[in-house]
Amino acid sequence: MKRKLMSLYLSANTPYLYTESSAQKICSKLAPQALNYSFLRNFLTMAPHRRTKPSKAKAYGTLGLKGAVRCERLIIYLSQRVGHGQILSDVTADASKFFGYLPRHIRRLWAMHGPGAKNPEIGFNCAMKPGRGRPRKFTDEEFKNKMSAVPFSKRTTLRSLAAEMDLQISTLWSYLYKGKIKRHSNTIKPVLTDKNKELRFKYCCSNVQNGRFNHFLNDVHIDEKWYYLTKTKETYYLLPDEEPPERSCKSKKYITKVMFLCAMARPRYVAAWRRKWDGKIGMWPFVIEEPAKRSSKNREKGTMVMKPQNVNQEVMEKMLTSIVIPSIIAK
Repeated sequence: MKRKLMSLYLSANTPYLYTESSAQKICSKLAPQALNYSFLRNFLTMAPHRRTKPSKAKAYGTLGLKGAVRCERLIIYLSQRVGHGQILSDVTADASKFFGYLPRHIRRLWAMHGPGAKNPEIGFNCAMKPGRGRPRKFTDEEFKNKMSAVPFSKRTTLRSLAAEMDLQISTLWSYLYKGKIKRHSNTIKPVLTDKNKELRFKYCCSNVQNGRFNHFLNDVHIDEKWYYLTKTKETYYLLPDEEPPERSCKSKKYITKVMFLCAMARPRYVAAWRRKWDGKIGMWPFVIEEPAKRSSKNREKGTMVMKPQNVNQEVMEKMLTSIVIPSIIAK
């Protein structure tokens, strides 16, 4: 009779969270007064908030619960049905339907956590044991010692580190995910002597005026930069009927490099122009034009050819006096 009434309740599409009074009303409608349905009332009040489908363990919403809570409710249910005795096959079938456990798992949990269990104080922990699965190749301490022995030059990538430690890359990914190893971006820092620190401190003090740092509006920064005339491979966007440009070089390994001198100042708003100036003064290459010494398939003898220029003190001084300083004055 109990099993039939319980199946009748489970077929109803009303697995909500009930109050104590509502649970008593439902129990009185489903069961005769002669039967004790306190376990049904308990599970009505313990049902989850969300509504679930009335199929198998979802009828009670137990599949959405954590393992420990679901195991605890299973033991309470079995205690109400069995008491201190041995669970029968019909009770096991009902519990399997309500909670989603296999019958053999239910019998094992009852033996571990039931009233007659030898060690009931271990708690309701239905999760798999921490040491499950294939044994690890190293313990945490062995892994730490083995990784410490690997030089930093071999730790730049997970692939190189895995090769040095004789591990799979997926293993190192799991260690990284668990926080047992961490990724670090390292940058080079200058080694400063006491004399360097003193000079830097004096430079900072020289740029303090009236208790405030210099605005650097009258400073121009110049620097040299090397550029290749072209790259080995470039991408262009062309029209359907347009021919791609033809680029040639004597050797891809020795592409001509040209030094450029760049001058730039701090951006500012110029009232006379009524707009903001970006601070760009100019950029000039160190090249010279010479006549070709001999004829070739590319040019005739005497044709002016542009070549890179060797930069020395005289060339740099000429560049500053004839090009850079007049450009700054013009800006």
